[in-house]
Amino acid sequence: MKTIGNRSKNLAHEPAEKADEIQLTVQALKEKLGMLEAAVEYMDQGISVTDSNLICVVCNQRFLDLLDFPADQFRQGMPFEAFIRYNAEHGEYGPGDPEQQVSERMALAAKFVPHRFNRIKKDGTVLEIVGNIMDDGGFVTTYTDITAREQSEQALRNSEQRFRALYDNNPSMFFTLDVAGEILSVNRFGANQLGYSVEELVGMTVFDLSSPAETLRLKENIKRCLDSPDAVVRWEIAKHLKGGGDMWVREVVRAVTDAENQVCIMSVCQDITDARELSDQLSYHANHDALTGLLNRWAFENRMEAALVSCHQQQIEHAICYLDLDQFKVINDTCGHVAGDELLRQLGILLPQHVRRNDTLARLGGDEFGVLLENCTLRQACRVANDLRKSIEEFRFVWGAKTFSLGASIGLVLVTGQDQSLVEILAAADAACYVAKDSGRNRIHVYHEEDSELSARKGEMQWLNRTQQALSEDRFCLYYQPIDASTDSDNTLHYEVLLRMLDEQGEIILPGAFLPAAERYDLMPRLDRWVLEKTLSLLGANPRHLARLSQCAINLSGQSVTDHGFTDFVIETLQANSVPADKICFEITETTAIGNLVGAIQFINTLKALGCRFALDDFGSGMSSFAYLKTLPVDYLKIDGVFISDMMDDPINLAMVQSINSIAQVMGKATIAEFVESEAIYDCLVDVGVDYLQGYHISRPQPLAQLLGNQTTEVD
Repeated sequence: MKTIGNRSKNLAHEPAEKADEIQLTVQALKEKLGMLEAAVEYMDQGISVTDSNLICVVCNQRFLDLLDFPADQFRQGMPFEAFIRYNAEHGEYGPGDPEQQVSERMALAAKFVPHRFNRIKKDGTVLEIVGNIMDDGGFVTTYTDITAREQSEQALRNSEQRFRALYDNNPSMFFTLDVAGEILSVNRFGANQLGYSVEELVGMTVFDLSSPAETLRLKENIKRCLDSPDAVVRWEIAKHLKGGGDMWVREVVRAVTDAENQVCIMSVCQDITDARELSDQLSYHANHDALTGLLNRWAFENRMEAALVSCHQQQIEHAICYLDLDQFKVINDTCGHVAGDELLRQLGILLPQHVRRNDTLARLGGDEFGVLLENCTLRQACRVANDLRKSIEEFRFVWGAKTFSLGASIGLVLVTGQDQSLVEILAAADAACYVAKDSGRNRIHVYHEEDSELSARKGEMQWLNRTQQALSEDRFCLYYQPIDASTDSDNTLHYEVLLRMLDEQGEIILPGAFLPAAERYDLMPRLDRWVLEKTLSLLGANPRHLARLSQCAINLSGQSVTDHGFTDFVIETLQANSVPADKICFEITETTAIGNLVGAIQFINTLKALGCRFALDDFGSGMSSFAYLKTLPVDYLKIDGVFISDMMDDPINLAMVQSINSIAQVMGKATIAEFVESEAIYDCLVDVGVDYLQGYHISRPQPLAQLLGNQTTEVD
């Protein structure tokens, strides 16, 4: 403004003829100056202009407002020191001596240099202050309120910091890769998880973090991403840790385009090592026997299914060995199941040493093992089977002070794939194994279709299936056969309960057809329980019949007698049906009693204490020894029918009957003769002094329901 005034004086000395023109020019300049002053006054920025003497020549209203200078106190022409002093006295420069603050700031203003800085006022307003030097030595300063901009920028900085914190500390591994698999960036958490720093990983490739075997798969997956930018590709892979070892991750990958229009690959990895290990453990346990560590039956059958497929596709042969230990039950019974488990564990270590590397050895259950010999001839299979048999035969199991030797019966089946199913192969191997047992144990039996022994075994297996089906469908019924006293009898009843099966058409099947299979395959305890429960239920429901009943004889198998839980079952069933124990007589065979003398005696004594009676069935055909009778607390000796049926023609058989009867009388035991088929036999037995008689001459077996139906169920 001062410069403009000086120029006006100079123009006054111009020639007169130019006065009008000059006057017009001056007027235009004044108008422009007015417009400029108005524009400056209403600018959004505060402006102050100071001459070289630090006198304020321009300060607009915005300047006064932004710096909180009272408009009535500050004006053009004031020393700039007044503005500084006002700020110092009002604490705008912070705590400190105002005079010293004024002195320091005036000293800086005196040696003014261009500057740009931000100043935060007491109320939090942020001002951007920009100062520049003018040609005449003064300076012009602009003041801009950038509070909103600063807040936005600070929010952006805070957001960036939060994003960086989330990115670096997120419990996932984030990678950015180029199209060649080079790592462009990685978050700090991901680097730490792998044992690296961020700087170490940047520049490496994803192939450096995985095994060479995974390189091809990784390249294929990266190509899939690049070929389909919108597709999300997932896979699981093991990444190498810097310190050694691997970390299993689930990787989710997608191709994206960055701000510079460059294609890159975003990868997010989750640590699934624990889940993978748990999955591996579950898979292991699902496929392996917990006791021996060998494959289990499920895994064995899966491999057999695959082997059958290969038979058809590749025209090769396999073989199956079904191995059953011969003396395992002895160890279990004498030393307990803990010893039996330890034996199986030791065999789980021994047996794998005697099969080929590619053979599959599995524990199928109990003391049974299976071996799948793939791509194996019959001759090779026999050699492997014999090695297994010999290794078990030579093995000695030590438990405490006892040492046990073992044997193994092995069934061997050649698998050719010709009309063979998995079920048929296993059944054939099982049958061959049983033939090996029946032939003397500790031997190998090779399956052949025309084998007569196997045919018999197949017949038993069929009866086993039919018996199990009949049990599930309750297709059994009870018959009875009277037992008469040889002397004059009263009106009481004495009979033996007999089991019959009903076929699908309701026809009667005699026990000689299905009992052998039931005994061989341990089904007798189920049948015994059915007979006992059914008999006692009928007796309990017919009190008049029960009142007339003297003795009801029920046969028990050796498997039930040696079953510890069966004793409790008998007691509970007697009590549940309110049947007096002294009405029941259990018949057990001579061989059963002698085969497990201690268990039989314990079983007999427990139930005799309640009032039950016991008969030794088929006496004379088993051990043929009277010595053990002193320890067996039975009430009856039931003389084997083989002696009775021929006693009229064979003096030796007659002598045996007389001998058994005489010994029984001395020992205080009653005798029962079965197979009484004629009047002559009947009369002879009466003469010998046998106490009770049973057979077709007296009565054929009749349905028990028929006997019960002929009597009222009410007590008089």
